[in-house]
Amino acid sequence: MALAGRLADYLPFSSFSVIEAGDDRSAEDETKMVGKWSSGFGTARDWNFKSVPGQTIGKRQVDLSRARMLGGCSTINGTAMVRGVKQDYDDVCCSNSCVEVIP
Repeated sequence: MALAGRLADYLPFSSFSVIEAGDDRSAEDETKMVGKWSSGFGTARDWNFKSVPGQTIGKRQVDLSRARMLGGCSTINGTAMVRGVKQDYDDVCCSNSCVEVIP
């Protein structure tokens, strides 16, 4: 959708269609519950892509989850916020202390 929006801004006299693969499962609980964000991995909602065998990881393949549903990857991705300890901020921030950086 972001790409279509940018194209429409750049080419205002053109029209665009956006096609997404898969069903509309956005109303299902698993796509909205924070604790179940990974429930779509390895299912029919996922394209189940894998990386090429990695030479530095014992020739294992890594799962590359890409959503196959309306809404795309934002329906199966999650975000976690982890705040560093005070010392981390004090060490990294040259002129700012932890108190000045953390809201």
